[in-house]
This record gives sequence, C-alpha cells and structure tokens, in this order.
Amino acid sequence: MLSNADRRILHILGQHFYEREFYKLVAQHPELREGVHHVFLFQGNRAFSVEECADITIRFSNDRLGSLEKLKLFQSEGKQADIIIFHGLWFPKIQLLYAVQSRIARKSRWVLWGGDLYNDLLFPDGGLKARLKRGIKSKLIKKIEGIIALVPGDYAVVKENYATNSRLYKAFYPLPVNFKLLDRVIAERKPEERRVSTILLGNSASKTNEHFEAIDFLTKLSNKEFNVLCPLSYGDMEYAKKVIEYGKTKLGSRFEPLTEYMKPEDYAKVLNTVDAAIMNHKRQQAVGNIVALLYLGKKVFLRQEVTTYSWLRDMGITVFDIDEILGAASDDIFYIEPDKAIANREIIKEYFSEENCVKLWKRIFDS
Repeated sequence: MLSNADRRILHILGQHFYEREFYKLVAQHPELREGVHHVFLFQGNRAFSVEECADITIRFSNDRLGSLEKLKLFQSEGKQADIIIFHGLWFPKIQLLYAVQSRIARKSRWVLWGGDLYNDLLFPDGGLKARLKRGIKSKLIKKIEGIIALVPGDYAVVKENYATNSRLYKAFYPLPVNFKLLDRVIAERKPEERRVSTILLGNSASKTNEHFEAIDFLTKLSNKEFNVLCPLSYGDMEYAKKVIEYGKTKLGSRFEPLTEYMKPEDYAKVLNTVDAAIMNHKRQQAVGNIVALLYLGKKVFLRQEVTTYSWLRDMGITVFDIDEILGAASDDIFYIEPDKAIANREIIKEYFSEENCVKLWKRIFDS
C-alpha cells in the first residue's frame, strides 16, 4: 500500500544477469526503498524466480498478455510513475509509446549500457526498419530528463550525437564477479605455480571486440611463448565460429576459445590465470571484466580513443594503450609494476564497493 509520501519509480528491464542483480540490490537494501515504491517491469515471460519484497511490485510483460494489453500496461505504469528508468534502450515499441507523450518522456531516465548507444553510431543499418527505430530512439533521447552512465565519456558522446539537455547521473550495476570471490581466488593461487603466459582476448562474440585485428598483431609478437583465452560464450554465434577458425589458423593450439557459460566462481579462476588482457573494442564495453582484471592485478590494454581508457586514467588507474604492444619488449606485454597493480586494486575496491553502488543509486532515486 503506497503512502502519500511514497514516490513511484518504474524500472523497464530485460532479463539480463546485470538487471537481475540490480533487482537483488534494491531488494536487499532497505535504504534504497525509503519513501519509494519500485515497480520492476521485466520484458518477456517469467523466466527466473524473483524473491518478493516489500515496497516492490514485480511484473512480467508477456505473462498472458496480448500486444494491446501489453501496451496498455506500459501506458498505465508510465502515467502513474514519478520516475521511469529505462535499463538500456532496447525496446522500440515502448520507446515510441513514451516518446510521443512528452509528460511521460520527460520523467524518464536512461541507464546507458553501451551497445544501445554505439551500435547505431558505429554500425548504422541503412534499412527502413532500422532507420525508423533510430528515429524513435532519437525522439525519446531528446526529451528524457537524465542519463545514468558509469563512464562520463559516454554521456559526452550522447550529447554530441543527440540534441538533448538531459543531466548526467553516475551509477553502476553490481559486479558479476564480486570482490570476496576474487579475494578467495587470489588466496587459493599457489605461489609456486608457474605456466606459460596467458592473454585474455576480448569478452564476447561481438564484432566490436575487433578480434581479427587483435589476432593479427599477436602473430607479430617476437615472443611466441603465450596462450590466448578468448571468451565467446555469448553474442553472435556465427561470428564466434569465424573467430575460432581464424584464431586456430593464425595461432594454432595457443588459441583457446571459451564457448561455454561459466559460473562466476569458475570464471574468476580463469581470470586469475591471465597475465594480460587485450580489450580491442571500438566502444565502451566489457567494464565488468576490466574491473575484475584490474582488481586481480592484471595488465589491461585498451584503445586510447575509447571512453573507458580516459575514464580509468582519470581515476588514477594504470591501463595501457594497445598501440604499445607491438613496440614492447618481448616480456613487457605481461609485466605491470607491483606498486601500480596494488594501486589499481585499491582504487577499484573503493569505487566499485557495494556501499558506493548503493550510495549512487540512492542519490538517483532521491533526486
């Protein structure tokens, strides 16, 4: 039962791991529900169990609903809400519904994921349907009140490409690999353990990883004593097949694709075997992986022009430009000074703590 003082916040989500973890965060922290009633409207059928919680209403948009009933549901919830938070701009029909209603659109905020911004900018589809979708998204972005972004540079990209006066809010989702788990993995590593140096290449089966270019310059390294782990368990599986074929052709048995989904604890163990990570993305991507690797003390290479690079450097974190790889001495690609690795870990630990995550989201809910 809502009191007169309660504000109503509508969350429009898919069913991604990050979105489910975000729900748990709100459910587990009473301070995030003070004076607020949250409505979580998940896209699709009830595909996972959700623990009921006071001050939270949970709906699944396809549970026995036809298309018209679904739109009526979003219309009703949008009108009742004081704040609407889009967790990614992935649903054109819902965006259109709100974009044509200025009063609803102006109380909306967009949690910027990355692909929902950069895919249209880097790989624009010239087809009519794609152009219509981009037009709907642009219409909504021009009206929304705020953009919730982890990387401030992404907000700057929105401002450059869309005529919007929306304000910036800073926040992040709970990390899929938590620090307690990473600490346990570090503690379990045997000091005497030694093996061939290992490179982690990319984070997914997405062409924005620029796998082929990265594989090409790995073949040019003078030091051939390394293995390459390449996560390809989600994304475009046809693209993944091409990456695997190319990686095996160029690097032979040194190329090891990771094609099966791993539990967080198993993936954390894999990350701890890595010496250096090459994130050759052309856009902000793989932040969860990058944060975990930096916490583990690993050397991370990024494109200098990507917003993630300048954001991490501005935080005082040491990351490396991919252009440095080919000019590096044979072993330098794997080595990071211990004091820099420790400093990286401390900065990551403080900023990405659950305490700071809750603080940032509470500030958004209260404003």
